Amino acid sequence: MKLSEVDSNFKLASAELCENLEVYSVKDTPISTHGMFYEDGKYKRLPLSVAKSVSDGVTVLHSITAGGRFKFRTNSKTVALFAEIEPFLIPHQTLLGSSGFEIYADGKFAKAVFLSLDKPPLQSVEKFSGYICFDTEKIREITVYTPLYCRVRNVYIGIDKTAKLLQSEDYQNVPPIVYYGSSITQGCCASKPSCTYQSYIERWTKRDYLNLGFSGNCKGEDAMINYLASLKMSAFVLDYDYNAPTVERLKATHEKCYLAVRTAHPDIPILMMSRPEAVKTADSVARKKVVKQTYANAKLRGEKVAFVDGHTLFGNRDKDTCTVDGCHP
Repeated sequence: MKLSEVDSNFKLASAELCENLEVYSVKDTPISTHGMFYEDGKYKRLPLSVAKSVSDGVTVLHSITAGGRFKFRTNSKTVALFAEIEPFLIPHQTLLGSSGFEIYADGKFAKAVFLSLDKPPLQSVEKFSGYICFDTEKIREITVYTPLYCRVRNVYIGIDKTAKLLQSEDYQNVPPIVYYGSSITQGCCASKPSCTYQSYIERWTKRDYLNLGFSGNCKGEDAMINYLASLKMSAFVLDYDYNAPTVERLKATHEKCYLAVRTAHPDIPILMMSRPEAVKTADSVARKKVVKQTYANAKLRGEKVAFVDGHTLFGNRDKDTCTVDGCHP
């Protein structure tokens, strides 16, 4: 017996359901795309030319859709999602977090859409679907969160044939917040895409964002620093302590990265973070001094900055239980 026959939560969109839907590509107006763009048959977080100029690692990771969202409004009782992805399996992260989607309605969780567990989920390209049926017909703000660790090729949204499809009203008319950092920034090991720290901030503030966390590959390279400085942004979060290979490398790049972004954006708030750890090490203490020195220098110049101490992030009790592997929250 299939799992979907035991638990209806695992059912895919049926042919009968699809017959009553109007299906739109997410590239169609008025559906809006945030935190990524479409290039070379897949969604990406930065251009391939930039990724290649940074490193081989960023080239691999630039087409991972962490932080991606599709937004629209509809009065449809049914909202269905159809996707074609290249899934990844990460041993210490849920499959929903690495390769699933989520549907939110009016800022609240509505449905997780994940790979079918009735068949092997890790083929090179996987097509799957899911849907939510609401009790009433009213205009809702819909957000679809994309996977944190896989490539997304195509996505389609299905709504009732008689329903309206309208432009999203979310996000203030200001540039996004830009986050630069490690795999923690990218979203490892959030249980689902909407549980990254940027996603919480997005829902609390209705502010757009761009997630430029690249697992193991945020090292403050000159090409990346130049790209970051070129972006339009309303705030910047500098969070790559974990990926700098050494304290010396962090010291050589951290304030350099800050100053490049600050010169391009003299008035925005910039937040710096040191790496979160349950147990202090000599290495992490030395790294925090580097980050705090960049912060202190900026404060002396009267610039708009803030600092988050990773050593205090987990509180004082049961800190060892706050990560899945000693590293990832």
